Amino acid sequence: MAAFGQSHYLGEDPVLAAVNDLALLSAMYGLFGGYLHATALAGSVGVTAIQFLAFVEPWLAAMMTALPDLAERIDSGDHARDVMSNLAMQSVAITNIVAASRSQGIDPAFMDPIERLAQKRLAGGFGADEISGIIEGMRAK
Repeated sequence: MAAFGQSHYLGEDPVLAAVNDLALLSAMYGLFGGYLHATALAGSVGVTAIQFLAFVEPWLAAMMTALPDLAERIDSGDHARDVMSNLAMQSVAITNIVAASRSQGIDPAFMDPIERLAQKRLAGGFGADEISGIIEGMRAK
């Protein structure tokens, strides 16, 4: 297996490997979907994909540095500790992206679910929490 890439043993249950694989693909498709939506939005005002790449590539690299903090919050369940940019503020940005997409003729379908989950979390009184709390609305009950 090493010839094909790095391997990781996740345990005896084969479901662990299958779900981990699908979760990795979910992250990839989420990234690709976000990039495609963002590129369509930028393109609606004449910015080419190549021009936009010069902005989005370093931006996404910088945003990746937030993942360790989000992971820690998710594992601890503490989305309210040391909040840098709360969900109430993030939700305004998400809603603005959806509205701008519609006004530019871009289908906001990629952003609709995150807006819905953010609004649900806000309605539950968690606007002061970090955006990591959105995961609570995604988890199986």
